[in-house]
Amino acid sequence: MEGPFRFGPAVERLRSLYRQQGWVRLAGLLSPALAAAWEQCSRDLPLRPVHVDGPGGELWLEQGGPALQARLGRTFADPALRQRLEWISGLEHLDPRLDQLWINRYRPGNRVPTHRDVDGDTQLLLCLQGLPQPERGGDLVVEGQPVPLSSGDAVLFAASRLRHGTRRIEGSQLSASGFSRVVLVLRLFAGPRDGGEGASPQRLESG
Repeated sequence: MEGPFRFGPAVERLRSLYRQQGWVRLAGLLSPALAAAWEQCSRDLPLRPVHVDGPGGELWLEQGGPALQARLGRTFADPALRQRLEWISGLEHLDPRLDQLWINRYRPGNRVPTHRDVDGDTQLLLCLQGLPQPERGGDLVVEGQPVPLSSGDAVLFAASRLRHGTRRIEGSQLSASGFSRVVLVLRLFAGPRDGGEGASPQRLESG
């Protein structure tokens, strides 16, 4: 497959796993060097603190909007990538016009509470910067199962159906980016939707 993404030869096995459990880990989807470049090229974008239960404490920081879409959005509209994601997920048509793209940046103490998303048909979470202290928390957890991710690894999962979150980062180390972990999230929709624009990325549904 041409382009920056590499699925490897076992796409049929990935499809089978996704059907069984609703999620699949895509190891080495992006090279670590390119993941680092994407992290670096987005550092200057505005950061917005996310508070799930009101402004009682920052849980993580988010970047998004037209500037991020202009820099990286076209990459994810690649027809070959869409075809692979559709094949693995079993969804008929993942319309790039409906995509929602954002970056989450985590510092020590940050976390994402366990939740289900309220929008989207499937979701690609791509690790741009892995944890400097992976034994000190910060892993993505899907349906109670930790999913360790190194730079360039990704997870494709049904985020509106499966309970998921990010464990609190207990370590104190920061990488050169000034953060402990950085992930890019692509929310995907199958076909046209009613109601115009989609929900903002931070909307969560507990449970």
